Amino acid sequence: MATTKEGQEDYVPGEIIVKFKEGSGEDTIKAIEKELQLETIRLIFKPNLYLMKIQDGSSVEAAMERLQRYPEVVYSEPNYHRGTIIKAMEMVP
Repeated sequence: MATTKEGQEDYVPGEIIVKFKEGSGEDTIKAIEKELQLETIRLIFKPNLYLMKIQDGSSVEAAMERLQRYPEVVYSEPNYHRGTIIKAMEMVP
C-alpha cells in the first residue's frame, strides 16, 4: 500500500478505477459490479473507464486482484489523489 509522509494513503480508500475492454456491454459490466459488490460512481471516459466504489469493505488491492480474473477488464488501479500523481511524475528524470 502506498502512503504519504503523514501515513495517509496516496489514494482514496474504497475507490477503484476500472478500464473494460472495448466492446464490453453494459450488461456485462453490471454483472461484474454485482458479483464483486462494486458500484459505479461515474463514467470517467466513454465508453469504458469507470470510477467505482467497493461496497463490501474489501481493500483496494483485493478488489484489483479479483478484477484481474475477468477477461473483460483491461486494468484496474487505485483512485490516486491528484497531488500524488503529479509528485510521482516530477520524480521521473
